[in-house]
Formats: sequence, C-alpha cells, structure tokens
Amino acid sequence: MSTDLLKQIRGKSRKMLLVINVIKWGGVVLFIAAMGLLIWASFSPAEAFVAEKGVAHWSVSASIFGQGMFRAIIPFSILQPLTIDMFQVKAAFITFFLFRTLTFFPLFLYGVVQLQKIFYSIRETNTPFSAEIASRLRNISYVIILYALIADLFINIAITTFVTNILYIDLLNVSISGLTVGVLVLIISHIFRYGSYLQDEFDTTL
Repeated sequence: MSTDLLKQIRGKSRKMLLVINVIKWGGVVLFIAAMGLLIWASFSPAEAFVAEKGVAHWSVSASIFGQGMFRAIIPFSILQPLTIDMFQVKAAFITFFLFRTLTFFPLFLYGVVQLQKIFYSIRETNTPFSAEIASRLRNISYVIILYALIADLFINIAITTFVTNILYIDLLNVSISGLTVGVLVLIISHIFRYGSYLQDEFDTTL
C-alpha cells in the first residue's frame, strides 16, 4: 500500500473520529437533558400536561415554566385511543418519555462507541478489512435489529402497566425500516469479514 494512500486513510479516520466524538458527547448531553426533563415533569402539576387525540396518534404536551411546550407523539399502537378521562396524561407523558429514553440512548451510545472503535482500528491497521471490524459491524447490526423488534413493544407494555391498566399489547410494534437497516448492516459485516479473509490470504502469499 502506497504512503499517500496510508496518509489518506489515517487522515479520513481522524476526521471521522472527531465527528463520532461530537455525536457521542452530544448523545450524552441529550440523555442528561432528557433525565432532567423527566425529573422536572415528575414534580410538575397534572394541569401542566395536555393530550390531544389525532387520527393515528396522541399528541401529549407539557408546559415548561409557562414559556413553551414539549410535545411527545404517542402512536395508538402504543397508547390505545381511549377517552382522555380513562388515563392520566402526566403518567402517559412520563412513562412514554422515560422508557423511550431508556430504550434508545443506551443502544445508541453503544453503537456510537462501536463505530469509534472501528475507526480507531482503521487508523492503526490502515485497512477496513479485519475480523475485528467485521465483528463490530455485526454487533451494531444486532443492536439495530434488537431496537427495531422490541423498543416500541417494551414501551407499549410499560404504558399498559403504568398508565391505562388495560391489557393492550400490539405484537406488530416492529420498525420495518429499522429491521431493514439492521439486516443491511449485517450483510455489510459479512462482506467485511470476507474482505478480511481475502486480505489475510493476500498477505500470506507475499
């Protein structure tokens, strides 16, 4: 591999690592902000929360110090289309936001850390084709598929348990787009694993 190409690989890896670091710490800040919002919401009066029933979802809003509104969109597949007097809007807002935060951010940050380690590996080995990188891509695909399969179902069960007390579990709460992305990343991980195999074969013949 030429010296110029090695410099290009290292340079692009450094740039991507900077971007990923910004995303990672941005995610941490958003997670802390989300937990702060939940703490604030738990001490707010019930009158600060308003729910509006739409065609396919609930729009649940919380008044922030009387200066603005924070809105959460909750599909009917998660919170069934009941009459508003059948559940507490504050409980719905807090439960949805809490479990959305707990399902999304840990998996998101795990995926970002895996990406970070991928680019560290590329910078050190000067090649994207290695068994380690293929394994990390596979891990990312598993996280995406897991989130697509269980995130909304998990929130649905939490809403049923803590808000409505009415058994309503929609087993079709699956993100098709998330599954598609996860499967594509899994296929890419296999391509990288095969590329690693070819790279090893090439190196052993030299």
